[in-house]
Amino acid sequence: MLKTKASKTVNVSANRAWEILADFESVDHFHPFVDRVELRSDAQRGVGAIRVCNFYDNTSVVEEITRWQEGETYTVQLSEFSLPLKEAAATLGVRATGAETCEVTMEMAFVPKFGPLGLIMGKLMMRPMIKKMFNQVLSAFSHHAVTGEEIGKGWKPTAATATPATASSS
Repeated sequence: MLKTKASKTVNVSANRAWEILADFESVDHFHPFVDRVELRSDAQRGVGAIRVCNFYDNTSVVEEITRWQEGETYTVQLSEFSLPLKEAAATLGVRATGAETCEVTMEMAFVPKFGPLGLIMGKLMMRPMIKKMFNQVLSAFSHHAVTGEEIGKGWKPTAATATPATASSS
């Protein structure tokens, strides 16, 4: 299993950042690649909530919340995607760093298809692509959280939100 993680300091309270992340059906308000979201469950948040994220490139992914820690973090299991993965799970989290600042984190654990070749592709190609996407999403999240503006197709970071996120892999 491969893992990658990115985090970014955001200039809003942890409560405000969590409020945005926990609005499971509204990821398209801050995610620069998500065109629209459809809920597939009665639950709108918490374990068992399911959404379909439809991307601007006409692909989609189903995400089901499998772990929920109110005010802190949740994990989604990904399915029905076109990526060359056997499985994938993503975790989004918030940690207060001050009264009006917090760290927002995105992590992904994934297993590539195609055995040893897939593992090499995962390390050399997929992890860097996921890190790049995480950095874009975190910059967009920061902009949305601070300004309230919805992020749309082709969104580019401003000087204030362009500060790089920190990333790690294992």
